[in-house]
Amino acid sequence: MLEIKNLSVTYGSKVALTVPNLTINKGEIIGVMGNQDLGNQR
Repeated sequence: MLEIKNLSVTYGSKVALTVPNLTINKGEIIGVMGNQDLGNQR
């Protein structure tokens, strides 16, 4: 089991990811989706 609590990822002043609480059990598959321009430099 993987347990995540209060995860936040920022790039400068932009918040890229916020996960308050997440539990992933053995055998589960998850994906992360975002804006179309996620990861592009501006």
